Amino acid sequence: MIDDNEMTHPLLNQTQDDNVSSSIIMDSLNDFLRSHNIARNQGYRFNKISIDNFLIRVYNYYNGKGFYCIILNSLLHLVGLFFLVFYSIFLLVCVDYTILFETHDIYDAINLHGFRKLSPFFTLCLVVFTITWISEFFKFIFSFKSLLEIRRFYLEKLKIGDLYIKTIEWNKVVDKIIKFDRREGLIYDIDNHLDVHNILCRIMRKDNFFIAMIDHKILNNRIWLPFMGKRNFLSGSLEWNIHKCIYNFIFDNNSQIQSYITNNNINMEQLSKELEKRFKIMAWINFIFFPFIILFQLAYFFFRFFEEIKEHSLITMRNYTKYARWQFKEYNELPHLFEMRLNLGYKSADEYVKNFPQPILVIISRFIIFILSSFIAVLTCLTLYDEKILFYPLTKNRTVLWYVGIFGIIIGICRSCSFGNYVFEPIKKIKAMAVYTHYYPDKWKGKEYTYSTYESFLELFTYKIYIIFDEIISVILTPYILYFNFSPQSYEIIKFFTNNIVYDDNIGYHCSFSDEKNLELSISGTEQVDYLGSTKLRKSFLNYKHNYNTNLSNPSINEKYNSILDSVDEDNSVIKLGLSMLFLESQYQKEDVTIL
Repeated sequence: MIDDNEMTHPLLNQTQDDNVSSSIIMDSLNDFLRSHNIARNQGYRFNKISIDNFLIRVYNYYNGKGFYCIILNSLLHLVGLFFLVFYSIFLLVCVDYTILFETHDIYDAINLHGFRKLSPFFTLCLVVFTITWISEFFKFIFSFKSLLEIRRFYLEKLKIGDLYIKTIEWNKVVDKIIKFDRREGLIYDIDNHLDVHNILCRIMRKDNFFIAMIDHKILNNRIWLPFMGKRNFLSGSLEWNIHKCIYNFIFDNNSQIQSYITNNNINMEQLSKELEKRFKIMAWINFIFFPFIILFQLAYFFFRFFEEIKEHSLITMRNYTKYARWQFKEYNELPHLFEMRLNLGYKSADEYVKNFPQPILVIISRFIIFILSSFIAVLTCLTLYDEKILFYPLTKNRTVLWYVGIFGIIIGICRSCSFGNYVFEPIKKIKAMAVYTHYYPDKWKGKEYTYSTYESFLELFTYKIYIIFDEIISVILTPYILYFNFSPQSYEIIKFFTNNIVYDDNIGYHCSFSDEKNLELSISGTEQVDYLGSTKLRKSFLNYKHNYNTNLSNPSINEKYNSILDSVDEDNSVIKLGLSMLFLESQYQKEDVTIL
């Protein structure tokens, strides 16, 4: 995503998932870069306020894999968005399905004049889409110059080329930024130079607050859903609305906290009323645009995941929910590092779930597989003798080929329910998962083999089809949650921000949970940070120290950290980090240290 100050709605980001190569676009960009001499800045100098957005763009450039990948992704996003809307309207208004099913001639069924006779609803849809697409296009155009500046910064100042950026580790990029800052100075109005913690806090200033709100359950997003019961609900659409309501109110365009939040004479009642009004306005906006959003959602998910539905992976595969992801994420942890450890732990999470087969379901599934496989075996043998049998109608309007396809899908789903022959070892699997997710609550300990723990884990690790279902029903639930759940909480949200802001001369106002002093104190087990929720702090500290290998200001804390790592005999560094966290929590429990 090129625009760093505005979070794009998930609906507009969805078409960016498909990776398509285009040599024409690449050649054109190369010609442009060779033939145009972009005006050079007289150096890279920022004040301590404006440096945030620059560092965010630097990270987004790295995470987007460089100039060409970001440009290609953005261009194809615009093309994909255009295709999705016009193709959907074409299928709805330009195809006469009565003629198609009667004559089976697709050319006779297509009538392009349908675009001229759009109903008022589809005309309004087209107008809304056109405005949205034009705004996305101009956003891309206006961000192009900024992207070129970041590219030049990587090439000239950091000496990182377009090919190298695809493989270099982020901590190496950070080292180069720090060296450049010490050599030439990126910030001109502070005495001290940038360091690792300074850079991370600036990039993650907003996300750290969201992680804290999820960890301390500030947002009332627990609702009842049919077939799923009561659970914490968070979709991409709801998250986008939270950012629009809260962060656009709390933070300014430079990603700094607004002065009326940090002011000593803060008027809590007035601010809470303003935030409450924002929640209600966004609820009404979502409600008004509900018909357009739901159509877009249904069209996108149908085209995007049809192949997975056909291969039944969408129905049988699981993934972490969006709420679980924010629950697992640690302070100052950048997205690419977080996704890496989640992916490493996916296999263990899936194997833990498969340790709890449903015996009745397995018996029924195996019986269905036996019956349907018998039919397919006979039909296959007949088609080997005469392939025309495939197209014979087995029942009215349904051929043998149709039944073979349906039977194959049902067999695939049933096979996934049988789980095969797994050794029952849930304790081992859930701890292996916790090594990577760094999530192992007390309520699971000693109960890993029980169905209560299993069901609790399923709230975090559910079927992909349920996650997509969440995104679709969020169109209905988002207005309700914003209006009835979040708006009454406005005072508590403002209070949470004001109570958990700390000031640093080099960083400015930022989240107290991500502050370096609190992170270091969390490892010492002192009561000073117990109120902050030291479990998350300790894990965040270990993760930070592991990823960047920085020297700590307190020698005793540094010594304790090294002793934790030395106590774990494991070669793999990522596994060693996770095991260290489990070891650390067990040590704190033995020492009777309060963990919130």
